Amino acid sequence: MASLAIIPRAKAESAIPSVQPVVAVDDTRTHAPVLFEGYQLGATYRYLFHGANSDLVTAQVGIGPAAFDEIHTQAVLGWVRNYSFRVRATATDIFGQRRWGPLTLAITRYLPVEPFAIAPLLYLHLGIETAVSTPWASGRRDLPTDAIGTAMNVDTELASNGWSLRPASAYVRADLLLCRSIALEVGAGPEAFVPTVPNARTEYDVRFHALFGISFACVHERDSWWKNLDAVIEYRGRAKLYSGDDPPNIFSEMSLELQHRGKLTYGAFISTNIRSFLGVGLRLQMGGQ
Repeated sequence: MASLAIIPRAKAESAIPSVQPVVAVDDTRTHAPVLFEGYQLGATYRYLFHGANSDLVTAQVGIGPAAFDEIHTQAVLGWVRNYSFRVRATATDIFGQRRWGPLTLAITRYLPVEPFAIAPLLYLHLGIETAVSTPWASGRRDLPTDAIGTAMNVDTELASNGWSLRPASAYVRADLLLCRSIALEVGAGPEAFVPTVPNARTEYDVRFHALFGISFACVHERDSWWKNLDAVIEYRGRAKLYSGDDPPNIFSEMSLELQHRGKLTYGAFISTNIRSFLGVGLRLQMGGQ
């Protein structure tokens, strides 16, 4: 069975690319190349302009493959070497009224594509994630505000209130790591959304996304601050296939981020869709072992 070549950089035999991978704007998949340090703590703040201006704060904790590299964990936890786990929570604030959003629990299985998983030159892998999002913690029978529901309509668990079941969301990602960090990714997966609000019907969707990211300078320019600065563009969408008498529909979001990678990754982004400008955001992310 193939195993991820992602181990702590401090080891002499490390296969970690000297060029760090680009981080997705909406880092909900917690990629193995990003989690090279074993764990990840992240927080994202969005200021939404759609309708009544509102704040959306997301916090995420992830545990990746490198957390299980030590010899004393291999005998017991070796089976999790190709998995990562994450927990994601959300809170909103509109006109001073704070609401606690859904909690998401997810596990991802990583499948390196050999012979193209050749760190530190190229890393190609597949990922399959199973995720469950709970109803809103502040009230399982209350709909979110129109501002949140419209601006975040690509995320069913935020646009409405209920259980989001995503049994097998798959993606393929290529990280080119010769000099600059270049990332290409596409993915999609089915979703069943079971609402907890009265008189609402179960909804069946397909979520999909595409990403392209590139660093501004070559990593060999050791004194350049630009070598860890990236531009990332990400498209996310949700196709509503069936929900009782409601017609099918497609929701989308396009985000552009400038990010600076390192032990502490930080970035600023804007989000929009075909109809309107959605908002701006800040992201802070750190990892360690």
